[in-house]
Amino acid sequence: MSWFVACFDESQEEFPLRSALTYGLGFVAVMTAGTMCFNASVYQGKIVGMKASVALSYLLYKKVLRLPQIPEVSDDTDPDKLAQGNTTGQLINIMTNDLSRLPRFLLFLHYLWVSPIQFVEISVAVWFKVGYATLAGTMLCLLLAAATGKWKTKINAK
Repeated sequence: MSWFVACFDESQEEFPLRSALTYGLGFVAVMTAGTMCFNASVYQGKIVGMKASVALSYLLYKKVLRLPQIPEVSDDTDPDKLAQGNTTGQLINIMTNDLSRLPRFLLFLHYLWVSPIQFVEISVAVWFKVGYATLAGTMLCLLLAAATGKWKTKINAK
């Protein structure tokens, strides 16, 4: 991208049209290929997530059917009896709610290992362009990420 921007530098005697077109078309091609790869990745991730959800749902449903029957819990039930367990319907409801989140989790799971690698790569690239000022920006990013994590944990606890 910096080569493309350098084509428009006013200090050059003539405008390198061929270079600008080559860099511009290359940028468009790379972005198009990236978009196609991302869409294919999301599609395959959703398929894997749904298959995993169906498989786990089958296994858990099969296990729930083998559990002994527990009487229905009502509002006037003694609180000491509530600790005994949940009904089969309640277990299936909880299971369904948790399994509905699995495909979305599996879709974004790889960002746990990709994000630190990208952070280091970008920091190194910026280091070669900017120098020591990169350290301040990197530390600010890390502090903001930590603060955002703490803030999100506080909000989720409420």
